[in-house]
Amino acid sequence: MIGKNIELKAVILFIIIPSFCFGHMRSETGWFISPGVSYQKQFMGELNIMYGTHFEIGIVGTKIGIETNFDFDHFVFAPKIGGELSFLPISLRASSLAYTNGKGQWDWRLLPEVGLSFLGGINLSYGYGIPLLKERMPNVGGHRISLVLNIFTKDPFFFR
Repeated sequence: MIGKNIELKAVILFIIIPSFCFGHMRSETGWFISPGVSYQKQFMGELNIMYGTHFEIGIVGTKIGIETNFDFDHFVFAPKIGGELSFLPISLRASSLAYTNGKGQWDWRLLPEVGLSFLGGINLSYGYGIPLLKERMPNVGGHRISLVLNIFTKDPFFFR
């Protein structure tokens, strides 16, 4: 009985209320460019392309991209795919990443993130990469802090 009540509350909180709120706002669907930086044992950069909907208070979308470090002696990069729901003041992101050094070593992770968002345009989040393989890249940490910008390509100044 308690489980059914929790499921119903989750549906109301995460699906019905946002759908009702977002449905009455000015919105536009299109492409975003999402550059960012993160720290996880070392500084890393990311560049993503996202297709989603921009509302007056946030965004919802699916993205693909790549992460890389800046250490050319111990170079790693990671193709990634994920989704984002960011609205004032909360950012929720989830990604799948496959870190590699280009020499046959792989470290595949699921990365849930939660943080603060300013209208979906600027997100500061904390995440933890959950390893899916036994092999690990030694210079890639599990915990991370990320700062990501979401730039709407149709109208970078959507809030005018």
